[in-house]
Amino acid sequence: MSSEITLDYNEFSPQDYLNEYYTEVSDENESLLQFFHDTYSKLGPVDSMLEVGGGPTIYQIISASRVAKHIDFSEYLPANLAMVRAWLDQKPGSFNWDIYFKRVLEIEGRPASRENIDALAGTVRGAVRRLTQYDVFREPPLVEGEPLYDIIASNFFIEGIQTDRQVFERQFGRMTSYLRPGGLLALCMVKNATYYRVGKRRFPVVPVNETIMENVLKNAGLTLTHIQSIKAVDPDQGYEGMLMIRATRG
Repeated sequence: MSSEITLDYNEFSPQDYLNEYYTEVSDENESLLQFFHDTYSKLGPVDSMLEVGGGPTIYQIISASRVAKHIDFSEYLPANLAMVRAWLDQKPGSFNWDIYFKRVLEIEGRPASRENIDALAGTVRGAVRRLTQYDVFREPPLVEGEPLYDIIASNFFIEGIQTDRQVFERQFGRMTSYLRPGGLLALCMVKNATYYRVGKRRFPVVPVNETIMENVLKNAGLTLTHIQSIKAVDPDQGYEGMLMIRATRG
C-alpha cells in the first residue's frame, strides 16, 4: 500500500470508504450512534439542520431525523452525493444501512423489527430536504441552502481536507457562521491524526485534540457544552481516536 498522502479527492472512492468503515457496527460506530442519540434526544423539534461534508453516509442523520423537520445534506464530492441519492431513491445496489437502523432502534429501546427499520428509514428519507454541494474552497461554501440553521452537524470532514491549521480555522469559522444564535453544533472528528485511509489511498488531516478544539470553538464564538474522546480500533488507519463535541452559539 502506498504511504503517500494525496490531495487529489478525485481518488476518493465512496465504495472503498463504505467498505472500510461501515460494513459493521464497530465499537467506534457504536460510540458514534450513542453520541448522536444522546445529542438529539435532548432536543425538542427544530425546523432546520445542515449536515456538512456528509460523505456517502446517512447513519449520522438517523437520530437527527427524529427532531429536525428539514435536513439539508451537503457534501463536496458529487460521487458521494450520488451514493446518498441512490439510497434516498431506494435504487437497487445502494448501500444497505439496515444494521445501523437496527442499532439505533435498540438504543432507543424500540423493537428492531423489519417494520420499524423501514419506518425509521422512511423518516430519514422524509427529512432530507435537499442534497447540495459544500465547497470549502469557495466563498460562500454552501452552494444552495438557508442563511442560518438550528443545527449544524459535521463528521470527519472539516479537519480532513488539508494540513494547514490556519486554513482549517478559517474553514471552521465559515462552517459555523451558518449556525443561528442559540443553535447546536454537533461534531465528530478524528483525534491526533496524521492521515485517514480509504482503500489504498491516504488523505490529509489537520491534527486536533481536546485543547485545540476548545480554542477553535472559543475563537468561533461558540460555547463548548460537551467533549469526549474514544480510542481508535485500528491505529493503522491514521488516527489515535475520535472526538465527539457539542457546542452552542450564545
